Amino acid sequence: MEQKHLADRLVVYTVLVGQRAELNNTPESSSVDFVCLTDQQDLESNGWEVRKIDSMWPDDFRKSSRHPKINPHLYFSEYSRSIYVDSSVQLTADPEQLWSKLVHSNEVVFGGIQHSFHLNMLEELSSVSHLGFEANAVLKTQLKFSIATFPEYLSCRPTWGGILARRHNQSDCISAMKVWFSILTEHSKRDQLSLPLALRSIRGTQFQLSFLDNRESQYHQWPVGGYVKSQDYIKSNPESLGLGVLDPLGVDPLPINSFHAHAERDAIIAERDAIIAERDAILKTKLWRWTKGIRQLVSGSKFSTRSKLKKEK
Repeated sequence: MEQKHLADRLVVYTVLVGQRAELNNTPESSSVDFVCLTDQQDLESNGWEVRKIDSMWPDDFRKSSRHPKINPHLYFSEYSRSIYVDSSVQLTADPEQLWSKLVHSNEVVFGGIQHSFHLNMLEELSSVSHLGFEANAVLKTQLKFSIATFPEYLSCRPTWGGILARRHNQSDCISAMKVWFSILTEHSKRDQLSLPLALRSIRGTQFQLSFLDNRESQYHQWPVGGYVKSQDYIKSNPESLGLGVLDPLGVDPLPINSFHAHAERDAIIAERDAIIAERDAILKTKLWRWTKGIRQLVSGSKFSTRSKLKKEK
């Protein structure tokens, strides 16, 4: 395939570094290329094009896997669009449909999915600590840096790192990804903790955060059955972050394990947003504009009638 034609195609890629795992099945699509970047030998392709890469930090698989995840422009410059999927995510629909969901306009260079069971970064930090994904000392250093950089950091909604859609060759996207990777190399390897800081460098109209249940949607399932996170990615013992340390910041800690309550609230918000979108669509129709004069006459007539009735009373 000629390189000029690749620019119009969507590449879906995943990364397997430092852990033995099987690749998930690829969904049916005639317009998408599926690529796995890996340091493994003899990996069964299972519908993916397997590209061999070397670990940038052989003793740190977490950091090594994050480099291609965050920097697709360095690995797929021949493509203009990419969707990253975690190796634990099974796509269940044509990725072009997922792209249309996550990227609504040509101006958007980053399309992500809101975290569906952590409502704010305080919950995300606490969960990372509790699960043993990062040492508390690292988390507290990152917390101090993040708040100094972005005072509203703790209250903002996390972006799920399992699926990312990007116009990765766009300069604004590249700049944001450089910020993201720079913070990650200096602080926690849990990339969801630093992504909000990177997105601040992109104009609001250039990134889009959609709501999809992280565990399952019409486009994906997560985690795929039988997936077990490699122990190489769990470096520290589970411990409590000590939410009391955060009290001076004036943040009220929310319950960590409250997925059902959060999902219910998200459903209400989604319903509200759908109603607003439907209303806005109606307001943009020609019929609505053409009948503006009639509606004003009717409204004025009703107002006159009410005024007349009040005077008679």
